[in-house]
Amino acid sequence: MKTSADPRTLAYFGINGRLSTLDEKIRQQIIIHRTVHYDIGGYPSSSSNNVARKFHQFKLAVLDADVWNSCYSITRTAHSRFKIPLNADDSTTCTLPLTGPHAHIIQEAKLIIWDEAVMCGKYNFQTVDRALRDIMGAVDERLQDVPFGSKVVVFGGDFRQILPVVRKGTRSEVVRQSIRQATFWDQIQVLHLTQNMRIPNLGPEATAFAQKLLSIGNGDHQYNETVEIPEEWLMDSTDVTALIDMVYPSIRSPESHLTHYDGRAILAPKNINVDDINNLAYSIFPGEGRSYISNDKIIDSDDPEGASATYPVEFLHSIATSGVPRDELQLKVGMPIILLRNLDPDRGLCNGTKLFVTALYDHIIGVRRIDQGYDGDEYFLPRINMYTTEGEYPFILCRRQFPVRAAFAMTINKAQGQTLSTVGIYLDEPVFAHSQLYVALSRATDSANIKVALNLSNQRDNTIPKTNNAVYREALLPSVT
Repeated sequence: MKTSADPRTLAYFGINGRLSTLDEKIRQQIIIHRTVHYDIGGYPSSSSNNVARKFHQFKLAVLDADVWNSCYSITRTAHSRFKIPLNADDSTTCTLPLTGPHAHIIQEAKLIIWDEAVMCGKYNFQTVDRALRDIMGAVDERLQDVPFGSKVVVFGGDFRQILPVVRKGTRSEVVRQSIRQATFWDQIQVLHLTQNMRIPNLGPEATAFAQKLLSIGNGDHQYNETVEIPEEWLMDSTDVTALIDMVYPSIRSPESHLTHYDGRAILAPKNINVDDINNLAYSIFPGEGRSYISNDKIIDSDDPEGASATYPVEFLHSIATSGVPRDELQLKVGMPIILLRNLDPDRGLCNGTKLFVTALYDHIIGVRRIDQGYDGDEYFLPRINMYTTEGEYPFILCRRQFPVRAAFAMTINKAQGQTLSTVGIYLDEPVFAHSQLYVALSRATDSANIKVALNLSNQRDNTIPKTNNAVYREALLPSVT
């Protein structure tokens, strides 16, 4: 394999106006086997997915684990494909063998597309870089000195969207985890695509909406700190039932079709908001419910027995943390749920896959993928062990539960990468992290199908209702014309 003496990493952040140029540049780099890396970004769009499909015959497509969903049927999550450790740092490497089928897939790949890369922390990329150098170095030792083992890599993303999540991190700590702070960033050439694929019919109203989204995402001028919510979007956050009925108008009907739940969601900034909305929607959804209580225990403690005495089971059950289901899981046949773990990527059962419940048993639950409907394969999910992250508590909690949660509502972060026909945004409290408002609003394909529920009691009389807009301008790419 021929490698470049001065490997330049190219990249794209934008949308679709230059997609043909992007296609051609990628093909050129594959033909000459040159180490180049592209980033695709700009608008929230399906451009990266389009590129993946164009190169399906010789590509390896992955994306951040937090945003996998059914529209990416040709992809795997990056953590699943590359075996990235959960707590990657500047010295970790992937748990990939240097030989065997898994390594062979990577060695044969001509192109790697990593979508939603902006949401992923820099150490994940650097860990994969080290792993690919080792795997390709087993074929040709010279490739150990070439970024990503001389693979053509396309990073897709939009810096107006969610940045890496840093638990209890400051603004500067979050920005420092960005891919722009990765060791290879100076080798990346950024190219911008320019068409919003989520809003395909750009008439005057759609064009104005798309431009407004960009201004909100950039924190421009009047959108720097707050955003006015137009009257046609406005709802009162104290009436959550009305918001549920708006997004799911047939929720009370036992005959409601699956398409009623596909492409619709209520979004909120915090998990506690999501849980409250899901619990209310569950109570409205028809049918007999069933509750499943988790088995919680403490592990990885200096004194597990003493810790168990200090932290009774009631306290362990009360622990609610991101990525781990609640202690009590309430389910009904037919209701939409979302998968929280990678169970069978080859069948599309990945973190973020939307499912619906088909059967409820003592030790397993039956599910089908919403995008495949009633004719899709039925899968049976067991309870599995899930763990809190190191440093989150004075111990590691092991919770044995079904790896799902209700999907009437989800966090704004979880919705990144999805395209929705109807969006309800619950902002009883305003957004708190970079670009959450932009991401929430930009999930919609039509501005007429957006509702924003604000706490109107906090609004001043005789003024247009507003909500906060958080934008870390130092995290954005330089603007382009």
